[in-house]
Amino acid sequence: MTLEGAKCKILPQLYTSCCICESSLSEFQQRVYHTIAKIDKGYVTTYGDLAKALDSAPRAVGQALKRNPFNSDAYTPRVPCHRVISKNRTLGGFSGKSDVNSAEIKKKLELLESEGLEFDNFKLNESMHNRVLYWQELINLRKQ
Repeated sequence: MTLEGAKCKILPQLYTSCCICESSLSEFQQRVYHTIAKIDKGYVTTYGDLAKALDSAPRAVGQALKRNPFNSDAYTPRVPCHRVISKNRTLGGFSGKSDVNSAEIKKKLELLESEGLEFDNFKLNESMHNRVLYWQELINLRKQ
């Protein structure tokens, strides 16, 4: 993933340059976007685990993701907010929508399936649960 711009202020070990830091976003939003930018294709986390790793609340994380300004390309987001799902392993929301019949949720499902994840009725297949990153792993990702 390439995030263009100035040297990262929050996680300098991650990027030599970073458009997230150049933005006028809050420090919290920057921390959310930096963390999910480190989640590799084919892996997901939950709103709750991301919130715990950031010492925040799941709804606050959801609101930050809803406002992701770095989702410039419909099928290759620069900050992959589609990799965050609900604690019950369903898709959760995407671009402010949660109805499984919405184009946004269908897009989220398509993105995750294109990365090798499998879903049954919009719920992560049990065989994929080893692809869920928990809060401790997210904290370790942030340190890399």
